Amino acid sequence: MINGPDLAERVREKVATEHDFQLYKRYSEKLAAERIGWDYSTLKRKRRAGLVPFVDMGGGSVGYMGYHIADIILFGVKAIHEQGESNTVSHGHLPCHDTRPE
Repeated sequence: MINGPDLAERVREKVATEHDFQLYKRYSEKLAAERIGWDYSTLKRKRRAGLVPFVDMGGGSVGYMGYHIADIILFGVKAIHEQGESNTVSHGHLPCHDTRPE
């Protein structure tokens, strides 16, 4: 029997394949909007309203993990609530630090 997290992951993988993106890759807001099928300004507006999950990269920059994109495609503005239950999402509260050598 497939439990909830495994089923959710399989559904996300199917959505990612169908929409040509990777679940564990970070995407810019413009690329995320393209994959979701929304206008860039629509995604930006929904992010600012706190309706969709995203990654706060610090300094005003944001990104979207592929699994955020999959959940937005699946759940729309309810994605943030659906992900909150699985504890696999950041809602823009923790910045990602640049780990590249200088």
